[in-house]
Amino acid sequence: MKLVFKLLIGACTLVLLYVGGSFAYYTAKTGKTPLASARAAEFAAAGTLSESDVAARLAKDPGDPVAHCALAEKAQKRRDFTKAIEERKLALQCEPANPQILLDNALACVFAKRPDEAKLYCEKVIATKDPSCSDIAQKILTKLAKQNKI
Repeated sequence: MKLVFKLLIGACTLVLLYVGGSFAYYTAKTGKTPLASARAAEFAAAGTLSESDVAARLAKDPGDPVAHCALAEKAQKRRDFTKAIEERKLALQCEPANPQILLDNALACVFAKRPDEAKLYCEKVIATKDPSCSDIAQKILTKLAKQNKI
């Protein structure tokens, strides 16, 4: 019985080491934890949510940032950039340091011809030090500066 118990403990330890090592490797390779990556994927898929899915999410939680991002994406597709910016501002109330939402709002501000506001969002994106979003934000700032808009 003691041998079986020791084998069971050993097997569980190996599984925990494998899972922990996998998380550590993934985090070191991507710079994001698996949970952060899953959350980013949820926001990336926000634009594909149906109207009923968005309504259900907002009924459950009126401040749901994913639902507000979905509404922002739909508004942006209609070229209603003011509505898109406002919806993302609601999402940012729950996740003020989310680099993707900040970057999307910076782009919407560029399209809405609000360069000063776009600059502020770009600076916030760069402050998050997210490698994928910060590079894009820096390019937006450079382009706005070349156009003498900021």
